[in-house]
Amino acid sequence: MEHIITDIHFRCSGIQKKLKNLLYILGILGLLLFLLMHPAESLTCARAGMTLWLNTLIPTLLPFIILTGVLTHTDGIQKLLPPLEAFFRRILGVSSWGGYIFVLGMLCGYPLGVKLVSDLYASRRISKKEALYLTTFCNNPSPAFIITYLSKFCLKDAVPALLIFLSIFSADLVCMLFFRFVVYRNIFSDCPVPVTAGSAKEPSDITSIQNLLDASIMNGFETITRLGGYILL
Repeated sequence: MEHIITDIHFRCSGIQKKLKNLLYILGILGLLLFLLMHPAESLTCARAGMTLWLNTLIPTLLPFIILTGVLTHTDGIQKLLPPLEAFFRRILGVSSWGGYIFVLGMLCGYPLGVKLVSDLYASRRISKKEALYLTTFCNNPSPAFIITYLSKFCLKDAVPALLIFLSIFSADLVCMLFFRFVVYRNIFSDCPVPVTAGSAKEPSDITSIQNLLDASIMNGFETITRLGGYILL
């Protein structure tokens, strides 16, 4: 009986994988067909996306990505976080590093929230369960993006920025409460695995502020370039 159930599960997984690949192929073909049939509209949309990326996201987001990259790998931030751990544990149900991710994700805007989750999970500062939990509510538009681009440029002040804030962050609060108390049941007991010497994930070869800054700049440009590609698509 167990063998039959395993076989059925294996076949269902194979069907789901084939269906997902088929949807990807159809989506790509649909985009290519659109590009060929509507070149003028495609050019207009691509220019609009790249204008948003160049004029808004790079100057507002790239400095935060670079500076948080430096901050994450210095000793100073590790000394500031432990006193706040009790607060973050009671309010959000996360560690001090999780609270750090939440605060910067709220202030700096996406995709910095999930970028920090990825970096800190890779360096074993947060557990897998905490990383998954944080991704449900730490990735938000920044206040600067909401006020300047969304409220003033897109909506022409027709909707107050405060109302946009309330709608986004109240939805985040509901999502956070659901995943914390229903899905994960407020338990984040799987502790991060300490990074051992020689780990490929930990930037142990960064021995000076200059090297650290260089690595953070390159990492920031890689992240912002990927974001530009997604916006273009």
